[in-house]
Amino acid sequence: MRNSIFEKIAYGLAAAVFLLFLCSRCANTQAGPSGGPKDTIPPVLLKTTPETSTTDFSGKKIELTFNEYIALKDVSKNVVISPPSLRKPLVQRRGKNIQVIFQDTLWQNKTYTVDFGNALADNNEGNLYPPYKFVFSTGSIIDSMAFTGVVRDAYTLEPVENTAVMLYDNLSDSAVYKELPIAIARTDSWGYFSLQNIAPKAYHMYALEDKNSNYRYDAGNEKIAFLDTLVIPEHTVSMLPVITDSKDTAALEARPVERLLLISAENVRKQFLVEYPQLEKRKFQLVFNQRYPVITCFQIEGVNETDYIIESSRFRDTLTYWLTGATVPDTLRATIEYLKTDSLNNLSPVDANLRFSLKKEDRASQEKDSKNKKDTVTEIPKLQPKINFSEQLGIRRGVGITFGALPAKIDTAKISLFKIDEKKNRTKEPFRWLSDTASRLRFYVQAKWVTVTEYELEVLPDAFSDIYGLVNDTIINKFTTPNPDKFCHITFDLSNVSSHYILQLLNEKKDRVLRETPVDKAGKVLFDYLPAGDYVVRFIEDANRNGVWDACKMETKTQPEKVTLMRFSDASEILHLRENSEVEQSVDMEKLFAPLPVTPDETIAHEHEHNAADEK
Repeated sequence: MRNSIFEKIAYGLAAAVFLLFLCSRCANTQAGPSGGPKDTIPPVLLKTTPETSTTDFSGKKIELTFNEYIALKDVSKNVVISPPSLRKPLVQRRGKNIQVIFQDTLWQNKTYTVDFGNALADNNEGNLYPPYKFVFSTGSIIDSMAFTGVVRDAYTLEPVENTAVMLYDNLSDSAVYKELPIAIARTDSWGYFSLQNIAPKAYHMYALEDKNSNYRYDAGNEKIAFLDTLVIPEHTVSMLPVITDSKDTAALEARPVERLLLISAENVRKQFLVEYPQLEKRKFQLVFNQRYPVITCFQIEGVNETDYIIESSRFRDTLTYWLTGATVPDTLRATIEYLKTDSLNNLSPVDANLRFSLKKEDRASQEKDSKNKKDTVTEIPKLQPKINFSEQLGIRRGVGITFGALPAKIDTAKISLFKIDEKKNRTKEPFRWLSDTASRLRFYVQAKWVTVTEYELEVLPDAFSDIYGLVNDTIINKFTTPNPDKFCHITFDLSNVSSHYILQLLNEKKDRVLRETPVDKAGKVLFDYLPAGDYVVRFIEDANRNGVWDACKMETKTQPEKVTLMRFSDASEILHLRENSEVEQSVDMEKLFAPLPVTPDETIAHEHEHNAADEK
């Protein structure tokens, strides 16, 4: 019996081992090959036809042959052929070959470069072939000079990628508008460019956004940068470092830089009346295409000049008319005489007859409101301005009061400001009523505020009335002034102020201006009640004193107004402000606006030299 049991157990074990063996064999028959290690080796260039640096080239095609199948990546961005042609060469893949077929007649006695950049990779794993440049000449020599530089945005100072940098040996100012450049390169993600294999002569240099890839400047549609002086290359291609790894940051940062170009979009828009919408029964606008239009005559049919008020935008390109008379014509008509840009780009006087009408959707909305008023008995509408006390700006600006329509009457005798103590006792406080210089719809109540204190603004009935005859009911608005310990404050102590500037406080991303003030003399500027966080400080040299940054002007060869960012004790452009902190920063404006650095060594020196004084 024992032997029988042991025999059964042994049999069962043997059967189990056999089944496991069968399963493993079955699994092995279905498993695919492991594939081996991943291919990380870039393609190998076996030959070029013709050989690189060929002279007296007269063919129509060059060909690169690799050891494996090749893929082309983003040809329009990566492949740059200099000098360019009207009909762009055809860059195509043929198995293990890359062909460049010239569709235009090549210039005589010119050195050509075909820069493939990061366009070449193997077809399977996408391993990039190192940046490669093919050079040939249609003459008897290969030009060997080079010129390098960086392109930055003139306003943000950020590097600009994929910008065309162009050289012209035709030194006429009109060449960039009408002719193809004699040499071209494109900037990389660092804003860096390298013009290679160019002749040793004088050139005009431009950087162009070139949206339509026609190698010409289209004024008004594209950004442009230019140098004030001619450039003559002083270094040869052999003096430039050979960088085979596009991810080698240290090598990329150490590249030689000879020039800095600041690119901007010049303001060349023509002057004309864009539109003249009627927004409400008593409100319409004149919208122009350019700043500061010259209007020699404007008359509204059936409306006296004393029966309307004009509200203008900052640069007077939008004029809002509010009709204040007792009656308003059912249909508004006007005649206007103003200076308009003609076909020769000159300002010439024109006159026009205008007929204003509400937009279809506005008219339908007003008709619906009118019908509702007839069908139902409703309360008489009241004037309800928006009232706001900002934690950040209220201490300085006061209580903001914004109307929806132009006010016709403001009786400040019916407005009271009370300070409320801990026992809820109300004390009447003196205040000033101020209008906003930027808008006729906005006003401020200012007082000597006590921090962390409750206030109450009381507006009695009929204190306000607007041009539609609406008046207010009693308005009670309570608010509490902020605790300064929640915020931070920074003072800029400016010295050597020899021009007119704009001081801006930006958010960390530099895409929003948080505070701004003009500066034209030495002294201290305070930005108070700021939330804790990271900021960037920008200065603009406002040369024409118009209160805004101005781009370049090609007609007068005027560069964009200078812009610089402050750097702080850690050589960073980020200003770290902590809660309940008061920081004072000394700024030497002459040092701050020293020429921008363009090479790594200059950048380091610049950061140390212009390091703002100790933070307190």
